[in-house]
Amino acid sequence: MTSATEYIGLEYDSPENRRYKRADIYYDGQTIPLDDASIDSVLSTQTLEHVPNPEQIVTEWARILRPGGQLLLTMPFMWPECNLPLK
Repeated sequence: MTSATEYIGLEYDSPENRRYKRADIYYDGQTIPLDDASIDSVLSTQTLEHVPNPEQIVTEWARILRPGGQLLLTMPFMWPECNLPLK
């Protein structure tokens, strides 16, 4: 097992995110600005459900991951009524 030596924070590019959030790189919604096979691992926690085009970012993760790279993905339970108040 190896440990991480660098962390690269990624955020969706918008004026609000550039103003209020700190990220190392910004994502235009289509292409992550990293070279092919340049990343050892991707960590995504509780974010995929907020992405308007999840298929695209998953494709991008696959593109930037090195062969044998790892994806650690967590997301909440998918349920159509998850944000409704309890009765």
